[in-house]
Amino acid sequence: AGPMNGLTVELVPPTGATTSVWSLEPRGGLLVSTMEPMGSPRAITDARGAFRFLAVPPGPYVLRAEFIEQARLDSGNADVSLHARQPLSVGEGSVTGLTVALTTGARVSGRVEFRGPAESPLANGRRLPVGLRPVGADLWRNLPGPVRPDGSFTTAGDAPGRYIVFTSD
Repeated sequence: AGPMNGLTVELVPPTGATTSVWSLEPRGGLLVSTMEPMGSPRAITDARGAFRFLAVPPGPYVLRAEFIEQARLDSGNADVSLHARQPLSVGEGSVTGLTVALTTGARVSGRVEFRGPAESPLANGRRLPVGLRPVGADLWRNLPGPVRPDGSFTTAGDAPGRYIVFTSD
């Protein structure tokens, strides 16, 4: 619907292999975890949606960006999950005029069923999320879909790829 300000855009090798540094830091009485990718050129979009990478070595990359926003429960708004993945070859000269279009991810819908003598995890209004974990990922960010009282769910949308369906209680 227009330019996105403050969006992180990164270039990753076509294999997706990257190195990250993970840390826990105390902030305001809480432990906050941070993950910082190393060796992947990153840029932040400005108010016009423009971005610039500096000193990128020549070679093949995948330009990647994602915008994930979970709506507050009482807002009545829907979760938003937008992604961009596009191959990009960097040569000796500058790459200019590139347009990156974010699109909604693929939604996965299904139904969970509980069998056995134990009480259903959905009893008494408990919330149960169903999410997708990228195959081989140790750290990832996406929006799980809540399981409705009838057992059905729909995820907010994820970038193309291979995933493992999971739930946590």
